[in-house]
Amino acid sequence: MRQVKNESFFHFSKLTYYQIGKSYFFGDRVNEFFGFYEQYEPINTADQKTILTEYTTYVRECIFEEVRKQEFPDCPSRTKCIWLMPPSFASLRFWHSRIPEAHSLIKFSCSGVVHEADERFLHPLYFNLALQRKLARLYWSGDSVLEDASRREVLFTGMATAVKIFPLQPGNCNLPDPSDLGLCKTIEEF
Repeated sequence: MRQVKNESFFHFSKLTYYQIGKSYFFGDRVNEFFGFYEQYEPINTADQKTILTEYTTYVRECIFEEVRKQEFPDCPSRTKCIWLMPPSFASLRFWHSRIPEAHSLIKFSCSGVVHEADERFLHPLYFNLALQRKLARLYWSGDSVLEDASRREVLFTGMATAVKIFPLQPGNCNLPDPSDLGLCKTIEEF
């Protein structure tokens, strides 16, 4: 966890209400991801695997939040943060593959608190409470599974100003050119 001031990060959004030059505060209310579980009502046509996946995800989030509150209380809460990505083209490519339904890519200038974590701690091969608590501790401590920074997620609370908005076609894997994003490709990304 660290404080940032006017640091650039990116966010894939499924929503369209962000505006260039406007500032947004994150951290004072439940975010859309966690809010989904407040209103979740499995429809009659949902298969059992889908329902089980949603409830397993909810239990995981509750355990991660419990560990954060008890052992890492200064870190941003996953229930109230906005998820951002570091300014790296490799990171943007990875996260865009995970969020293909995004309508836009927003470049934010952020001042507040960030916690960088390896998202792989969220995906165990099997599920039990002791394992979830262990993974939560590793996640909140900032450890990495591997030295692959592209899979790090940034949890942010504070003030974020939309600097640029890049429209995307949901389902299309094309990202804006790195130079348009203010990024350089590394040799590995060519």
